[in-house]
Amino acid sequence: MICAIIGSTKIAEVHVNEFVKNSVKHIYIISRNKKKRDDLKTKFCNRYKNLNTNFYSSDKNILKKINFDLIVICSKNNAHHKNFEFLKEFKNIIIVEKPIISLLVFKNNYKKYLDKIYENKKKIIVCYPMQYFASSFKKHFKEFTRPKKLEFIMKTKGRYNNKDIIVNLMPHALTFINEFYNLKNNIHSFEKKNISNNSYNFNFKIKNSLIYVHLSENRERKKTKILFKLDNNIFDRVTKKGIVNFQTYLKINEKLHIVPNPMTLFYKDFFKNYKNTSFFSRNKKFTYRIMRENFRILNMI
Repeated sequence: MICAIIGSTKIAEVHVNEFVKNSVKHIYIISRNKKKRDDLKTKFCNRYKNLNTNFYSSDKNILKKINFDLIVICSKNNAHHKNFEFLKEFKNIIIVEKPIISLLVFKNNYKKYLDKIYENKKKIIVCYPMQYFASSFKKHFKEFTRPKKLEFIMKTKGRYNNKDIIVNLMPHALTFINEFYNLKNNIHSFEKKNISNNSYNFNFKIKNSLIYVHLSENRERKKTKILFKLDNNIFDRVTKKGIVNFQTYLKINEKLHIVPNPMTLFYKDFFKNYKNTSFFSRNKKFTYRIMRENFRILNMI
């Protein structure tokens, strides 16, 4: 399999790591910045020097010269649609980091543009790692009942501010919340709390359950913190970095429980099902749902 990663960010490194674990032999790093892509290529060559994996770096023009099996879009949110337009003739698989497109760019026309993308491309997968984490989370309970109160707290070392935070982080929150409440135009009683340049706190209801959401991004933060509160129970997602991989834990009552890496689960699912058309159609349906609810919340802020 020949794959390309568009972008030279930390999340691009995560995707490359999963490619290597799944025996992808040829990986191209695509970036406008030659130094960044060359540095990243060197980093990967050193990291995986004992494996039979070949790394290359190039600008995006290579995407029209080689018949890639898979292209991953890890660029800035507001550049996703530009990459789709550049790849309009590409018919193989595209994985794109959430959100698939920026709601702040397309606003009321987001659905029309989504329809256009999916009409042209049938093999798109949007990456929602929180979907896999939430599923693993629920397995830690013998009997799991829908909570009357859920709190989702996500604080990242991010570059976004103002409403870009909602566009960037709310898909994580909505994906997690969907595992418990099955979002179907059922968010109501929205109420803003503390809003600042780099932090959003608000709550809403789904049926009779109360949902609190706290999202923030800060470049000075050392690592991402994700915390969940279900009724009176507090759960902390903890990560510890190894030489290559992150180990993910769920902290319950001060005890750490190992949970599978969500990105590893995503790629396990992908490589198992990428030849199945229903895999793509399910992801498409889910993407429309997440974008719809995120658009509604964005307009309530």
